[in-house]
Amino acid sequence: MIGLLIAALLVSSLRHLNSRIKEAIIAFTNMSSNFAGVPLAFAFIIILGTNGAVTLLLKQWGIIEDFNLYSRWGLLTLYIYFQIPLGALLLYPAFDALKKDAYEAAALLGASSFRYWIKIGFPILSPALLGTFIILFANAIGAYASVYALTSGNYNMVTIRVASLVSGDLFLEPNLAAAISVVLMLLLAFITAINQWLISRSYYGK
Repeated sequence: MIGLLIAALLVSSLRHLNSRIKEAIIAFTNMSSNFAGVPLAFAFIIILGTNGAVTLLLKQWGIIEDFNLYSRWGLLTLYIYFQIPLGALLLYPAFDALKKDAYEAAALLGASSFRYWIKIGFPILSPALLGTFIILFANAIGAYASVYALTSGNYNMVTIRVASLVSGDLFLEPNLAAAISVVLMLLLAFITAINQWLISRSYYGK
């Protein structure tokens, strides 16, 4: 949800920039969306780890007392980071459906910006927002390499548990791993079906 919100704000802001700056930001977003897995985890360790550059600076400035990258909040920061570029790329075409003429017509009729977004903006964007949220959820629930590299497999997540049940020396239970994998597969198939239904109801399907 946090990644989706930040991505929506980013895309909404891009619409007010000139084309050259917009293209540069989109290119950077496209590049950063492919920066994931083990390299991303190591980058976070170098930047926000216990002795990371940014962590030491924030402690020196007195902004934070203690930040543990290897805890739940550290994982949340990692997830939000790699969800924002993907969310921005998915939402960028959807915001083209918000025509400037509609905003100007609403303003001429006396509607405030808040009323415009409630009555026009969000209804138009709702299928794209829900579809993007579903894809981000599927992307998060299937993440493995970044989390494993960051926590060494010590955090209780579905993908890590499946891997440990298959390759663990002490708790080798491939049947349980297969059962969890089937549940995960059904969940992702259900999410994909909902996403396709939302796309068919959005402006993409018209």
